Amino acid sequence: MTVGVISSLGRVIESPNGRFIGEAIQTDAAINPGNSGGPLLNLEGEVIGVNSQIASTSGSYAGIGFAVPVGTVQRVVTQLISQGYYAHPWLGVQTLDIGPNQAAFLREAGMDVPVDQGVLVVDVVDGSPADQAGLRGGSQTVRAGNVQVPIGGDIITAINGEPIINQQALTVYLEEQAVGDTVTVTVIREGESVDVAVTLAERPQES
Repeated sequence: MTVGVISSLGRVIESPNGRFIGEAIQTDAAINPGNSGGPLLNLEGEVIGVNSQIASTSGSYAGIGFAVPVGTVQRVVTQLISQGYYAHPWLGVQTLDIGPNQAAFLREAGMDVPVDQGVLVVDVVDGSPADQAGLRGGSQTVRAGNVQVPIGGDIITAINGEPIINQQALTVYLEEQAVGDTVTVTVIREGESVDVAVTLAERPQES
């Protein structure tokens, strides 16, 4: 057992498979092979999270620890028990981040881009929720250095009114939803803001 202070809530951590977990609890409690995976307790002895990983600049088990919040655990564990895996909600798009520089590049390439932040849809997976809802991927390609970039697709700026500023924010928001949920995706399409209803499906299993 170790004692620590919770120093932040709502942190985003990267999972071993390269995806992101949102709403993580940040603590200075030591997390090592003896208590990683164990409960994070409050002063009342209530479980508020599961210790997951540590960020350490020294390589030792001293640094900033992160715990997955109990709400996330409750959402996931019931499916793990009932079916042996967790069904991640899936939109079915390939995207690129847009910041001020990327927005300026798109304008120079001929796109009508009235925003400076968002997520550009470069491709839509056939048969995916995004495809069925009519979200649009790139319609042409332009060269950016040595890379061909698909442009002309929708730019996702919000889901259910929550701003989406990059791919990480998109991933984290979707992970907090459930398969079968219908979300309102706000996109910039040909310079205009459009709301599209999308019903999330289960993310295909990785081969």
